Amino acid sequence: MKTSRPAADVLLLPRPQSLTRQAGAFRLPACPEFEVSRDAAELAEIMLQEWPAEQDEPTALFSGEAGFSFRLGDPTTKLRAPEDRQGFVLAISSKGVLARARTYPGLLYAWQALKQLLRQFPGRLPCLTIRDWPDIPWRTYHLDLKGTCRTFDNLLAILPDLAEWRINTLLAEYEDYLRLDRHPDIAVPEALTPAQIRIFLAEAARYGITVVPLVQTLGHLQFLLTKPAYAHLREDPADPAEACSTHPDTWPLIRDFIDELIDLHPGVPFLHVGLDETARVGTCPRCKKALKGQPRITRYLDWVNRVAAHCAERGVTPLLWGDVIAKEMNPAVIRRLPREAIYCDWGYTETAPLHYNLRRFRGGLLSRAWLKRPEGRIDTLPRLNFSGKPRFFEDLPAADQRALAPFMANPEAPRWLPSDAVPKLFRRHGLTLGTVGGIRVSFHGCMAPRFITGQLNTLETCNACKRNEGLFAIGSSWSRGHSLAGINAHPELDWYGIATLGAAGWSSVEESDLRDFDVRFAFQFFGLPDGEIGDLYFLHERTSPRADHLHDNYLPHVLDRLAALRPAVTRNRTRFDLFKAVCEAHLLRFRAQFALLEMEYFYAMWERVAPAFRARILKDTGAIRDAINRARPALAREYARTITAGEAAELAATQLNYARDSMLAMAEKMRKRMVLK
Repeated sequence: MKTSRPAADVLLLPRPQSLTRQAGAFRLPACPEFEVSRDAAELAEIMLQEWPAEQDEPTALFSGEAGFSFRLGDPTTKLRAPEDRQGFVLAISSKGVLARARTYPGLLYAWQALKQLLRQFPGRLPCLTIRDWPDIPWRTYHLDLKGTCRTFDNLLAILPDLAEWRINTLLAEYEDYLRLDRHPDIAVPEALTPAQIRIFLAEAARYGITVVPLVQTLGHLQFLLTKPAYAHLREDPADPAEACSTHPDTWPLIRDFIDELIDLHPGVPFLHVGLDETARVGTCPRCKKALKGQPRITRYLDWVNRVAAHCAERGVTPLLWGDVIAKEMNPAVIRRLPREAIYCDWGYTETAPLHYNLRRFRGGLLSRAWLKRPEGRIDTLPRLNFSGKPRFFEDLPAADQRALAPFMANPEAPRWLPSDAVPKLFRRHGLTLGTVGGIRVSFHGCMAPRFITGQLNTLETCNACKRNEGLFAIGSSWSRGHSLAGINAHPELDWYGIATLGAAGWSSVEESDLRDFDVRFAFQFFGLPDGEIGDLYFLHERTSPRADHLHDNYLPHVLDRLAALRPAVTRNRTRFDLFKAVCEAHLLRFRAQFALLEMEYFYAMWERVAPAFRARILKDTGAIRDAINRARPALAREYARTITAGEAAELAATQLNYARDSMLAMAEKMRKRMVLK
């Protein structure tokens, strides 16, 4: 369904906090001459780079007054810089354009707003005044480089777009994609060098972006503990996921990682220290002896305090994932946490203010109400995914139920809980808060992010952050579940989610605004006249991964519409074409799954199936095999435009080979049965 809007609407994204229209317009001169304040010389360089790309004509820039401002023409408006350090004021009158800010990032955002206005109103800008500032101080995109490793050129190329969507922090998870001086043996051959990191940091700063490194300090150390030289540090000899927190060699190694990353990012205010999903902490004989009968969480708390204290000594504030603490639901545990840290809560399935999230407490809980069929709709039932014997909320001791009560205050509890239950828990106990939504996570699958689920999750993440006075809204984009897991979807499909994070982190966005969001995103990112791209993302997500649900295969329609829209795309064509290539690959995967299912359907009666029919089925498998074998190298080349060649090939194989090989294995079984007969 297409959405039409009056031509006079101003399609800025993020939407400004305050925009006032006035009568009249400012006609751009043939060769505009911007005057940029002396303290914003780097912005002048950005404007010189970006103006020709947007307007197809050159511009001249001159240094002006001190402070942070730019002007075009002879504006008579007098403006004061806003108090907010990231805010700006942009005024367009019939005489010219004037922008002021208190800091460099604020003025950079004023340029982003003007750049978007120039796209919509080329040559004749409407008279208006924008006063703008962010709701959330740190709007953070997770740059996960342990899989789908972006090339160095691509790392530089994404910075202007991140700045346009008002992303001001990159959470860089390097793992073995960074060559460290103290431990060079860990890095993969194509790893980034310290010299490249310095270039990247300088370029990020030009775009108002702080790069915050993430170093795993206890769990998710598969990339390290699989190496023979470090295997002795495992908590469990059979599992390379976690290091033993009491082994005497663990802390010196982790301290080296922390120190070198801080040194490589001079002046960085934060360091993310991981510490999520540490399921085995305190289980090895050495740890059990150190615990002396205390709960295993004690080892975790000791380690958190040790890491946080060292970060404080180095002058940085530690961030850590909040899942281990959230499961405890124990004030005595929370009181032992370092107050200088920032605790980042993630709940990737939460897509509305009320949601099923009991599973996040005490290692996972269910409510018996969830197991009852409702009288009407069933599409709102939770995805249970429990294994073993379930643990029910209704069976909790009274003390535990009382501990949960403050975070369940709604008439539907325990059937429904507030999505911000964990942020409320953290805030109630005096912890500094960050919230985390899932732009690209493992349960989305390997083809593409679940665009709409991720968007709703990001929206709720940002709203929860605002309601609970959080400092960070993080859009996580996991390239792999961990370094030994399969690759998730291509990172250049993240832009819809990144734009949502920027829009909802900067100003107010509600579910009722999302059709409007699609129009703004489609215009600013692709140059498209309406928001149909949002519908196509929705239909891609709604396409069933099971081939027997033929009525849920929307891919032919999506591909037809992408082909129809392609001539109207004026910006980011390679990213538009990437989505089209993924849809084509997804359709091939779908065909292989259907062929497999068709053989399964006839498996028990294969000998009774007409020979011509059997021959047709087996012939189809050959045709699908050949189509996949032709498509996979081309898909890998498409991916290798922006990620390393090895990981491009792995992602294409992950997406296509399993479905192909499963289909061929079944076809071989069917052929053998025909021969045996």
